[in-house]
Amino acid sequence: MLRKLYKIIKTESGSTLIYILIVLIVVSVLATSVLFVFNNNLKQTKHIQDQQEAYYLAYSGIEMGLSALLADDGENIDKLIREVNPEPSLTETDIDFGNGKITLVAVESTDTNFLGWIKLTATATLNRNGQTAKQTLYFDPDNPVDAILLE
Repeated sequence: MLRKLYKIIKTESGSTLIYILIVLIVVSVLATSVLFVFNNNLKQTKHIQDQQEAYYLAYSGIEMGLSALLADDGENIDKLIREVNPEPSLTETDIDFGNGKITLVAVESTDTNFLGWIKLTATATLNRNGQTAKQTLYFDPDNPVDAILLE
């Protein structure tokens, strides 16, 4: 049966055109699938890059906040701890830095493991796509070198 089909195709004029069309269809399907995989990998790589950029932006916010709290011989820490308000906090919002904005919040910690410590939280948001990251640093106001960074 295959031999008969082969003979029919071989003797028919235009069979080469059919072969070329079949090959083009197969190549087109393969090329489309390769482009689809490439596009998805590109999107995934960009997303990972944005996550890392937001992470480091938040980390920079932690460093800025810690430097600001420790400036002026720790006067800002004294204000934070000795504040008369029931929920003392220092907040700075929408700090333009790099490719995004940073929000800093410093409060006296109420966590059982860090009582009496300062909890500094930095939330970073990228300008171009809104990707966010958050970093939290706990540090002892009596010994700022004693600090724990949480993600």
